[in-house]
Amino acid sequence: MKSILLSSIVLICSFLSSSSLEKEQFLDFFSSNNFFSASLQQKTVKNNQERIISGSLLADRKLGRFKLSYDYPFNELIVSNGEELYIYDEDLDQLDIHPVENLLKETPIGLLTLNRQDLKDSFIFEDCLKIKTKISCKVRFNNFSSQIDWVKIKIKNKDLTGFVYKDAFGQVISIDFDNISYQEINDKEFSFEAPSGIDVVRHKSILE
Repeated sequence: MKSILLSSIVLICSFLSSSSLEKEQFLDFFSSNNFFSASLQQKTVKNNQERIISGSLLADRKLGRFKLSYDYPFNELIVSNGEELYIYDEDLDQLDIHPVENLLKETPIGLLTLNRQDLKDSFIFEDCLKIKTKISCKVRFNNFSSQIDWVKIKIKNKDLTGFVYKDAFGQVISIDFDNISYQEINDKEFSFEAPSGIDVVRHKSILE
């Protein structure tokens, strides 16, 4: 009986140590890569209905910038220079400009744009597992105003291969990355110049 109990305690302690280690590995992984670029496929599921979108993502952790481009089945560009967020809908010929505010600390994009300390302050890491060359971890947000319930991070062979997250509307969104690179990205990728003649709407809040 003592042998079984002792084995159980050792197993539990081993699991807790491993779980803690994986959290640190996640923080090390994200904070050690200042740049990230990849093509992506995004699948949204709600009420057993699927919608698939393809595009690309660029992120700069040093200055908290990112660029998200959708090219199928519609064209939309979302760019942040670290201070303002530009959402350009090519089909509607409209540009919406929002202040960034706490966007990075309340959405998955923060995992690619926040520094190590902000990652620790903004995200709660839980259910971290490592199986051979694959690591997965579920994170939640410290900010209760976030519209995202949880995010599951997937890493394989030291590459970020995707996110799965559930939003406040009950939608489960999975994003798979391909053609991944951590090379430095040109500054011009994170600037946006509005095409002439389009409608421009400037918002006072990220929620407007």
